[in-house]
Amino acid sequence: IEHARSTGRLDLSCMRLSVVPECVYDLGTLLRELDLSDNLLLSLSARVGELSRLRILLLENNRLRDLPRQLASLTQLVELRLALNGSLPTQIKRKHQEGLAALFTYLSGGESGLNAG
Repeated sequence: IEHARSTGRLDLSCMRLSVVPECVYDLGTLLRELDLSDNLLLSLSARVGELSRLRILLLENNRLRDLPRQLASLTQLVELRLALNGSLPTQIKRKHQEGLAALFTYLSGGESGLNAG
């Protein structure tokens, strides 16, 4: 975590995490890249919205069932990887394929079935 404070990068891939440690969200605006791929994550906390300068978020190969609305507040995000999360709703997968703008519009629209936090 201390290394992430200076580099803006945090790699927590392949750690068998079922939840994202709270200390990750405490990095707030310091974090630019976050790799959570190849874990056992079922969901993300609404606190993901606190990572406001995040540009890359890698979430592939987890067990995500939904995405929090707060993900749409990550306006600097340019890369979001969600592949191999078989439990994500089809609508989220479709919007992600259309691009981040489409996904964020969907998430921020408050449509039913979305995790508010």
